[in-house]
Amino acid sequence: MRNHGFVIVGLALVLVFAIVITTSARVLDQRSLRIRVSVAAMQELQVLEPVAVAVSYPWEGADQGRPLEIKNVGMVRIRSNSGWVLYPDVVSNSRFRVSVRPSNSPTANWMVVSGNNPVIAGSMGSYDLSFDVRVETSGSGLGQYQEIIELGFTASQP
Repeated sequence: MRNHGFVIVGLALVLVFAIVITTSARVLDQRSLRIRVSVAAMQELQVLEPVAVAVSYPWEGADQGRPLEIKNVGMVRIRSNSGWVLYPDVVSNSRFRVSVRPSNSPTANWMVVSGNNPVIAGSMGSYDLSFDVRVETSGSGLGQYQEIIELGFTASQP
């Protein structure tokens, strides 16, 4: 039993000594390291459903100058690790003036499809986008006319 008491006292002294050493320790040297990593922008654009409409002229209201509006056309997926801007363009020449806007934004402005007008911009992530398409006559003298208007898209950084 007597040895047991010495062991406890010895352990207590070691514990006190360890506490005194750790609280009075000083930092002898300090260094910092900075690493700069550059990640290239990656953008992937995939057409899940073609953004295309079949137009028969004259449509109802065309003689009063009303445009033809088709909702929820096609589906495009964009995946990007940075901000992006989407530019639509008509794949082949059209006799009509074509405008688009994102389907989920009924108050968004119609953007004329020219290849130079961005229709939507977004941030990093993955997005599935559908579009509303507006078709207007670009002049007179069409008579009865049918056309398939297909849109292509280009994604770039803002």
